[in-house]
Amino acid sequence: MNRTATVLILMAFAHPWRPVQAIRPRAQVNEPDGGAPQSEGGLKEAERVSRDELARVRRALGEGDPRVADAVIALASNLEAERRSKTVEDLFRFEIDASRKNAGKDNTRVLSIAFAEWLLRARRPAVAELIARGALDLGRQSLGAGDWRLSDTRSLTGEALLAQKKFAQAEPLLLEAQEDLAGSAEAPADARKRAVRRLVDLYEAWERASPGQGKMAEAARWKARL
Repeated sequence: MNRTATVLILMAFAHPWRPVQAIRPRAQVNEPDGGAPQSEGGLKEAERVSRDELARVRRALGEGDPRVADAVIALASNLEAERRSKTVEDLFRFEIDASRKNAGKDNTRVLSIAFAEWLLRARRPAVAELIARGALDLGRQSLGAGDWRLSDTRSLTGEALLAQKKFAQAEPLLLEAQEDLAGSAEAPADARKRAVRRLVDLYEAWERASPGQGKMAEAARWKARL
């Protein structure tokens, strides 16, 4: 196993409830954002290792173990880096369906959140909203009422509405989520910051769409908290 693949697997299991970022090794393919090139061979090897790891974890631990969801997300991250959008979507839909049938609600929730985040990156916010709302419903069934992860998912749902320019619908979700996350001792700093960043994005986009309604002042007020 090469160094790239080893690091990928370590990353996947160091962050059990969040999607991991795909490894970006050096070589011949340009990044979409114009950044450093990456290696096709390195990504293919990382994909192979991720597929093997998913099969191993599934065999060893069973479908309901949370590390199965982690391994699916790690594989999806590699496929995304290879720009294989159809394969990423097929993987998420297959694994979410399998999780509904064979695992617990929380694994399905985690996979649904990762799928919704990917859909937003793929600029498909309407579908992302549906998936995020499904994850929120699952969270209400599997998590405690005050769990910060519910608020984080509510904020993600608000982001999907924002991306569709449904500003008035997004605002209460984003405000409620930010307030709850700010008041939660368990919420990690990145979740709190993400919730504030979404409010900045909301009011800036709202001002661009409907100038003169004071939304830029709201954006500035939230930006000061970043």
